[in-house]
Amino acid sequence: MYRPLPALLLIISAFAAMSPRLVDAKVFLDDTNMMKGRITGGDYAPITQAPYQAQIVQQGQTICGAAIISAEWLVSAAHCFGDTYGIYVITGSTFRGRGGRRHLIDRVIIHRNYDEVTNDHDICLVKLSTPIKFNEYQRPVPISKTPPKPGDTMIISGYGKVAERRGASPMLKIADVPIVDQATCAKRYINDPITNNMFCAGRGGNDACQGDSGGPGVIDDKLVGVVSSGMDCGSTFYPGIYTRVHRYAGWIQQHTGVAPKS
Repeated sequence: MYRPLPALLLIISAFAAMSPRLVDAKVFLDDTNMMKGRITGGDYAPITQAPYQAQIVQQGQTICGAAIISAEWLVSAAHCFGDTYGIYVITGSTFRGRGGRRHLIDRVIIHRNYDEVTNDHDICLVKLSTPIKFNEYQRPVPISKTPPKPGDTMIISGYGKVAERRGASPMLKIADVPIVDQATCAKRYINDPITNNMFCAGRGGNDACQGDSGGPGVIDDKLVGVVSSGMDCGSTFYPGIYTRVHRYAGWIQQHTGVAPKS
C-alpha cells in the first residue's frame, strides 16, 4: 500500500511550466463516497478570531487552508499542491475567496517523505513572494513543540463545506474538537494506516470537511495540527485525521528559520 517518493526534497515553483492535473480526488471532489479533505458544526467567526488562517486559492476557488507562521511562510498540507496552476494565497479575510490581501507564491516545499497514497507526512511549507504586514487581521501562530494528547481541545478553522452533502461556507468557521487517543483512531481506520505522524480529533458534530485541508489545528495558541483527511464530515464514528506538527518542528525551522515554542 505504501509507495515511497524519491528521497529528495520536492520544491515546486508556482510559476513553473507544468501540465495541470486534478488535486487528490480523495480530498477535493464533492463525492460523498470520497474521503473528506477535511468545518462542519462550529460557528461563523471574524478573521480576528483566527488571524493566522490563510486561504489557498486556485483560479478563484478556495481549495485549502494554511497557517501563517511568519511574514513570509505558511504551513499547509502537501496534498493541496498536486497542481499549482493559477494558485495564490489570501490572508486577513473573513470571507471565502475574497477580501483581505492577495499574495503570489514564491515556492512550495513538500516534505520529501510525503506519500500521496497513505497521506503520511502530509505537510508542506509555502513561501510568499512578498511579506505579510501584520495587524489584527493577519498575524502568525507559533509552532508547538508539544504533541496533542487525549483530553485536549483543539481549535480548527476554515472555509470548507459546512456538511458532507452541503456547499462550502461563504465565510470563516471555527470549531472546537477533542483529541482522540491513538488506539481508538487506529481502530476506526482499520483499513488505513494511522502513523505516528498523524493524530485524530473530533467526535461528531464539529469537524473539518472538504476545502479545509491544510488548515490549522491550535491548542493553547500554538499550531499542533494540519488538517489532512478522514471519512464522512461530522461523523460520530470517524474522527478527522491531522498531521502532527511537533514532529516537523526541526524541519520547519531548517527551511523557514521559525523556531518552535514550548
